[in-house]
This record gives sequence, C-alpha cells and structure tokens, in this order.
Amino acid sequence: GMRRPSGETIAALVCAVLVGLLYVSPVLKEVARTGLDWPIWIDHPEGLMNTSLGKWWVLSPHLYLVDGSSGEFPIYYQSLSDSILNVIAEPLGIPAMTVQAVLFGPLLGFSFLLLNYLAIAAVVSDRRVALVASLLISLGGNSSFLDRPDPASGLPLNSILHVPFHVISLATAQSLGWVLLLPCFSLAYLAYRRFGRGQALGAGILLGLLFHTHTLT
Repeated sequence: GMRRPSGETIAALVCAVLVGLLYVSPVLKEVARTGLDWPIWIDHPEGLMNTSLGKWWVLSPHLYLVDGSSGEFPIYYQSLSDSILNVIAEPLGIPAMTVQAVLFGPLLGFSFLLLNYLAIAAVVSDRRVALVASLLISLGGNSSFLDRPDPASGLPLNSILHVPFHVISLATAQSLGWVLLLPCFSLAYLAYRRFGRGQALGAGILLGLLFHTHTLT
C-alpha cells in the first residue's frame, strides 16, 4: 500500500498552502470586485516590467527570447517565467498581469516552501530539520546590509535585490529561479552520491531550466 506521509510532510504541505494564501490575500478583494478578466497587479516596479516579454511565444510570430514590444528583435533575457504567464493567460483570455498576481505568484510561494522541504529532506534525512529550514528560507526578511542606496539607480538595494519572501509573489524570473534553485542542488548532490539515471536526468533538466529562468540564479 501507499506509505502514509510523515507529520512533518503534512505540516510542510499545510504551511505551503498558508503561504500561498498569504500571497494571494492582497488581491482577493479586487478579484471579487472585478473578476479575473480585469488587469490586477502587485504594486511593485518589477511586478509589470516583464509580463509582455513572453507574449510572442503564444502570439504570432511565435518566437522565444524576443523583445516585448514588436517581437522582432532577439534579446538575451531569461524570460521563461514571463512566457509561462502568457501561456496560461492566452487560453484563459485573462491579462498576463492578473495571472501573475492571482495565480502564478501564489503558486510559486506554495511550491517554494514545499519543494525546498522535499529537497532538503532528501539530503539531510531529517524531516524536522527540513521543515524548519524551509520555513526559515520562505519567511526570511530583508537584511539590514541591503538597506542602503544603489550607486547606479539611487534606489534602496532592498527594492532591487530581494530575499525570497518579497520576490516570490512577483512571479518574475527571479521568483522562478528561487523555486528551482535548491531542488536543482539537491538532485545534483543525490545523483553524485548515489548515482541513478532518473536523478541525473532530473538534475540536468533543472539546471537547463535555470539557464532559461534567471541569470543571477
């Protein structure tokens, strides 16, 4: 029969659901008022910057890694997350920014906590440690070291470089990069320590996805 999930695994799942609900809570009132077919966004400069980059994957000329205005000029920007937004939005007939704020951002928050828990548990073989670590990573706050002006833009570094708690809900490239990072490390470690074709293939696929997800990651 199927093995019953441990108490820590159930707790991680519940916490992941709660984090997802936390991320969607600021826009629920707007969703109830306007529905999903209305532009709903998170008030952050990065919230809307790139939602147009992936639209030419689902619209003519159906190209990947092109500019968000005309779709005619190749760009070097890892726009997998933005493309996913548009792939979801187009068949549903709703704005990509609404998908970002209401669906994809909260889903990434949920996935970040749960996948980190599973990745750490697979490496350290202690589910209690994995649960505490995944909670710390998901709920961590900004460092005071970053609370200073960026010399180039003049903006506080905290508004440019984000810890996961603040960036995940934006559903940007950095958000998806955070979600995939620890699972990629974990699978690579497991494939090295006790080699299996499935682990090696999974680690390679995740690493390849990271190159299409976020440069810094």
